[in-house]
Amino acid sequence: MLRKLICITAVLLMLSCSLSGAFAFEKLETPVNLRWDGMIARWDSVPNAASYTILLKANDPYTYFQLSSSEPYVDCTYGIRMLSEDYSDLEGTLYYTFSVKANPSDYSIYTSSDTSTDSQQYVYEIPPRQKLETPTNLRWEETTARWDAVPNATKYSIIIEVSGTATCFQMSSTEPHV
Repeated sequence: MLRKLICITAVLLMLSCSLSGAFAFEKLETPVNLRWDGMIARWDSVPNAASYTILLKANDPYTYFQLSSSEPYVDCTYGIRMLSEDYSDLEGTLYYTFSVKANPSDYSIYTSSDTSTDSQQYVYEIPPRQKLETPTNLRWEETTARWDAVPNATKYSIIIEVSGTATCFQMSSTEPHV
């Protein structure tokens, strides 16, 4: 009985070793033909890809915004605007590129592709920022801090320092008072 069990185990072990090559995972093709269509990033569809991971990069490889898509394109408008906020002190032009990696579905015989090379640059002109006026007529009305409204202001950042102590309060308001 023990001899039969050893023989069966040996046969199963040899069979699994010989079949392991038949079930090897295959890497998906790397996305190619990366291009911009306005603020839409596009690339050629990859066979058997279920989704794509996109890295939107601004001016340097260390500033990026990660996106995902189930289609061979993604609208980068939000990502470009978010990355532009990192450069809010700049005026002029930012240059964006993107790279793509194809991903298989769960329980697939495929593995993710290599990440593509970067796309051509997308040139984004930073809109000029209007400097708002400084609030004036700062005053206390009993326990309410007030000031005159500033044209085009949508939010105010307020710092209240209490004299004689190191106490400082920071808050924000959409109204010209707190």
